Amino acid sequence: MAIMEKGYPLGQSFKQMLRDINPAGVGTGLVATLFSTLGPGVIVLNSAKAGGLTDPQAVSWLLAIYGFGGLATMFMSLKYRIPVVIAYSIPGAVLLGKVLMNFTIQEAVGAYLLVGVVTLILTVTGLIKKVVDNIPVPIMLGMVGGVLFSFGVGLFKPSIEQPAI
Repeated sequence: MAIMEKGYPLGQSFKQMLRDINPAGVGTGLVATLFSTLGPGVIVLNSAKAGGLTDPQAVSWLLAIYGFGGLATMFMSLKYRIPVVIAYSIPGAVLLGKVLMNFTIQEAVGAYLLVGVVTLILTVTGLIKKVVDNIPVPIMLGMVGGVLFSFGVGLFKPSIEQPAI
């Protein structure tokens, strides 16, 4: 059974980060944040709408993925002193919008939590590497493409329904 690497003390890493901060790094971080949140955020909101979520539920979803993902990213990056991004799955958000038509929000949250626990166990034990190494890349790309295909095709629907726009 593999164990997680030890990493660095958080206080020491935070002090190092404050010493290394500079305008170029801050600017790059802000641009990366805008690109990584605005586009995918629209996908999440579209999926929430397609799944029949209320506005508070959609906002809670955004808070969960950006708030908790951001905190986890900061923690892991400080712990290991390398960029470790903890993100949600954009294809998963698209798929969830379609799945919510057939399940309640409570069932979806339960499934998300269960998948999170299983993913954590697979990651901490090192089994995730073995699983991913045994899935051929074309199959992984096909799964992602299959989930995103309907979303991509749906982009053209408004141009047919409202060509003036």
